[in-house]
Amino acid sequence: MSEAIREYPQFNDANGKELNNGFIYIGEEHKDPKSRPIDVYWDEGLTVPAAQPLRTHSGYISRAGAPSKIWTASAYSIGVYTRQGRNVYTSLSDNGALFGIEAKIDAINADLVILDYHLPKRDGLEVIAAIKEAHPEVPVIVLTGYLNPESEKQFNRLGASKIFPKPFNYRNLLDAVKDLSSESALQSEPVTQPLKQSLGSAPTLTQSNPYPAADSQMLQDSLNAL
Repeated sequence: MSEAIREYPQFNDANGKELNNGFIYIGEEHKDPKSRPIDVYWDEGLTVPAAQPLRTHSGYISRAGAPSKIWTASAYSIGVYTRQGRNVYTSLSDNGALFGIEAKIDAINADLVILDYHLPKRDGLEVIAAIKEAHPEVPVIVLTGYLNPESEKQFNRLGASKIFPKPFNYRNLLDAVKDLSSESALQSEPVTQPLKQSLGSAPTLTQSNPYPAADSQMLQDSLNAL
């Protein structure tokens, strides 16, 4: 039985913009799709092979300049890369497992989640609800190209911390990540010095920097890549 690789999925780059001239690799499930590719086809009958890597135009897998569906004979992994070869994301099981989040959501260990609303086979509302049910303290930032008053109300009701319509300002996103991560760190950071307070003096707290030098450099490198 053949399996469609989503219904005309739209891929975005790291800035939330449509992925143009990008590379899509389809591989064995639970394996690196770039090094372990599988046969993919342009038709449901699996008679017209598609060469890998697949290319994108205006965010869509493209065949002769037009958006096209892709089919496989089995479950698969997927890797998405920019035209410069930078990895946007890789999912080792893209057959409805929500990029691995759903299967491991109870064991998730994250200070913050950045979530695209447009996900394969389910929408971001379901994922936000699941994350918030299991980890209500984890901030969630939503990226979406489909924002309207009703969807915004639903995102807020489910507990989204920030919502960024696409295309968004990457610097604003980084600022939001810093702010929300700092808030999360303040909530979870243990007090490492005794609290001493007298009249006219404030409590003394010791807090570690939630952004080590390596993380700061990573953020700076991301900005330099724009």
